[in-house]
Amino acid sequence: ARRLERLMIGRERERARLRSDFDDVVATSSCRLFTLIGPAGIGKSRLVADFLEHVVDGSATVAGGRALSYGEGITYWPLVEMLVHLGIEPSEAIRSSPAETQLATRALLEERARDRPLVLVMDDLHWAEEPMLDLVEHVVDWSRAAPILVLCVARPELLDVRPGWGGGKLNATSILLEPLA
Repeated sequence: ARRLERLMIGRERERARLRSDFDDVVATSSCRLFTLIGPAGIGKSRLVADFLEHVVDGSATVAGGRALSYGEGITYWPLVEMLVHLGIEPSEAIRSSPAETQLATRALLEERARDRPLVLVMDDLHWAEEPMLDLVEHVVDWSRAAPILVLCVARPELLDVRPGWGGGKLNATSILLEPLA
C-alpha cells in the first residue's frame, strides 16, 4: 500500500511549478495542461497528493479519473469517473461522435468552472485511448474564461503514443520526474 500521508521530501521545484501553474489558472481564469511524466514508483502520485492537499482547502473543485489498461468500451472511462465526481450525468457529455463529445464535455466543464476553479486529475494517461487524448487536448486548446487545471499523470509510454504531447502549447507544462538524489 502506498503511504501518501507521509511528509513530502524533495521535489520542491516541481511542487512550486505545479502550485504556480494553478495560481495562474485562478488569476487569469484560463485553462492549463500540466503533465507529470515518470516511470512507475518515481513519486508521481505522491506529488499529486501533496498538490491536492494545497487546493482541497476549498479553493477548487477536484475530480479525478483513471485510464484503464484493460476492458472493452472504456474509451471515456476517465471522463465518466470525473463527471460522476462532479455530479454530472455522463450521458450529458458522451455523445454519438468524438467531436460532439468534445464540444459537450468542454461546455459542461466550463460551466462548472465558472463557480469555482476546477482541477481535473487524469491518472495513468499512457493507457488512454486516442479519443480520450483528443478530448483532453480539445478541452485545453479551446476552453475560454474558465479556470481549469488539467493535471495528467503518465508513464513515459505516453510520449510513444503522442510524441508531441503538450508541445507547442503556451498553456502547457510537462515535467519529467527523475529519481531523488
